[in-house]
Amino acid sequence: DTNAAVDILLELLLERGISAVRVGNPAKIRVDLRWASLEGRAEASSRGQQAATLRVQSEELRAEAEAGKTARPPMDGREVGALYAQSREKWKLADTLMEQALTNALEGSHVVMCTCSGAASALLEPYRYRVVLIDEATQATEPST
Repeated sequence: DTNAAVDILLELLLERGISAVRVGNPAKIRVDLRWASLEGRAEASSRGQQAATLRVQSEELRAEAEAGKTARPPMDGREVGALYAQSREKWKLADTLMEQALTNALEGSHVVMCTCSGAASALLEPYRYRVVLIDEATQATEPST
């Protein structure tokens, strides 16, 4: 497994009480460490939970609008449009809350862990780090974007 080293380091840091977050594809993170992934930490936060609730509400509004179009008699077009607009607003607010949760998870960690590919994450672009440790860097044969 090409991600084993970073997951082992993450586990060791967490065992020692060091706040660390793992950036990368959650499917490639060891199952028992996914809670420490950027997404796992963000989703577990209060903002992440609010975002999840808003997404459910958004989907419910969208489903109600879809059902209203095919109902007999059909729902008024303005009412359907209003439901879609409410759905979009809730989804947009959920996006904002999740972005804040991701940022908080990154900024609240002393160590950010990722593979070479994970280091290309757009989420990391605004940050600068004093030290970067790259495991097996010589195996990176071409830039990852």
